[in-house]
Amino acid sequence: MKTEDEIQERMHASLARQHRPNLKRIRVDVEPDCVRLEGAVSSFYEKQLAFQVSRQECGNRQIVDRVLVAPISG
Repeated sequence: MKTEDEIQERMHASLARQHRPNLKRIRVDVEPDCVRLEGAVSSFYEKQLAFQVSRQECGNRQIVDRVLVAPISG
């Protein structure tokens, strides 16, 4: 079984591989029974992509999706 740190590292690496800069800004907190995603992206597609990546990397942990779709400046 993967540790929380391993899952967090894999999540950040997988999000970075998507070539969507906004995904790199998502905060990933891993706990024994869940993974929490927090942050903002500029489209629903990016939100869904982050969720799909987390499903692939997190196994049976519950995913708490707190990613917002909002215009991002800067």
